[in-house]
Order: sequence, then C-alpha cells, then structure tokens
Amino acid sequence: MLDDHIPRRAFLGIATGGRLSQALARSQRALYAASRSEGRTVSSIPRRVLTLPLVDLGSPYLEALEAAQLATDRILRARMPFEVKLQHVETWPDAKTPEQIVLTVQDSDGALRDLRQDLSAAIKSFGFPVQEGEFIPHIPLIRVAGDGPHIDLGGISIEGGLTVNAVTAFVQQDSFGKFQMRSIWARPFNQEKPFTDLHTDRNAMDLLRGQLDDRLQNRKANFRSRKVRASAADITTALAGEDTNEDASPQS
Repeated sequence: MLDDHIPRRAFLGIATGGRLSQALARSQRALYAASRSEGRTVSSIPRRVLTLPLVDLGSPYLEALEAAQLATDRILRARMPFEVKLQHVETWPDAKTPEQIVLTVQDSDGALRDLRQDLSAAIKSFGFPVQEGEFIPHIPLIRVAGDGPHIDLGGISIEGGLTVNAVTAFVQQDSFGKFQMRSIWARPFNQEKPFTDLHTDRNAMDLLRGQLDDRLQNRKANFRSRKVRASAADITTALAGEDTNEDASPQS
C-alpha cells in the first residue's frame, strides 16, 4: 500500500502485458544476474507494472489525477492504436554509473513522440508540471544503485513489438529503499466521445476544476491523521505487492 506520509510521483505511460511482459521478465533474470556485485544494489521492476513512461505528472494528490484522466480522454478519443518495435538493452544514463537497465523502443515514424507531445500539452493546461527535453522511448527493467564493475549486456536481447492502444496512470514511491508502484487508471484509444460538443467539454472541465479545488481545500482542512488521509488510497488498483518481481529475480 502507498504511504500518504511519503512523497509520491505520478506519470502516464504505456503498460506492457501478456507475452511481452513474460518475455521481459525472462530477460530480467539474466540482467539481474549480470548486474549484481558487491557494493551494488539491484532490483527488478515488478513485471505487472513494466511500462513505457510518457509524461511525468510530478507529485500530485490522487484526486488531481481525475483532471489528468479528462485530459487524456480528450487526446485519445479519436486516436487509433499503433505498433512500435523493441530495440536494444542499454544502461542508463551511461555504462560507467548506471542507475537503470532499460529496453529502448523504436519510434521511426514519430507516433510515440506525437502522442507524448499531445498529452503533455493537454496535461499542462490543467496546471501539471511538464518536463521538457529529448524524449527517448524506453522500458525500465532493472534499478541499479551503488558502484560496481562494468555490466556486460552482451548476448541479452529482446525481440518483438509493443501494441500502443491505451495510456495508463501510474503512481510510485520509494519507502525506506523499498520501491512501490501501482496503476490508477487506464484509458483506451479510439473511445466513444464522452462529451457531445466543445461547449459541454469546456463546462465539464470548469466543473471538474471546481470539484478538485473543493477536494483539495477539504483535504487540507481535514489533515488530521493517517487514518483519515488513507481513504484516498481506496481508489487505487493494487498491482505490486512486493518491491521486486519474484519471477524476475534469480533463485538462490
């Protein structure tokens, strides 16, 4: 369970699943073994939340993610699913001081870039902080901390593709070195338009902004105990019970 006393970060991403997540988990076992060394801490991203990050939402209240959902719906309602190809396993940000091992994703026609740009613009209109900079599509697989020898990734490859047909909101926390991550909601592509016209759409956004302001004010006024504030966690979907993926860690 996410802890209300510890800062959380939220982001939008493309979730993996099915055979792809199984293939990624098998590769994680090899990457885990290749990364471990004395003085270095290594952990696998839980298989059920392996994802391609798109837009960083900062550290919002869970209630504020309703606005992000509305913005996401507006971008996806007429968008068609598409496929992207998996590329290479690499260390990030570099091989000398890696923090993650990631799987890069090919975006030759710019479909992922365009999706991210459209989502970022829509999210920004609701006051979320949007990070600028170069976008390199990737799927984080392994988290690495500490010093150690060069990580040999030779012979480790993942082939196939990823179907992009929905955008998912995720929330993550680091609690005393324990990584936790959950999905909050998923919005499909090419969905039925939730509002009948632009005028109605604007009215709905104004109404939602007012509701969010009221909720945040009430949350501040009722900031009494963990028991009271923990009720916000009821809207989340529990996906990751452990800090690492059991299937992706080597057996002793």
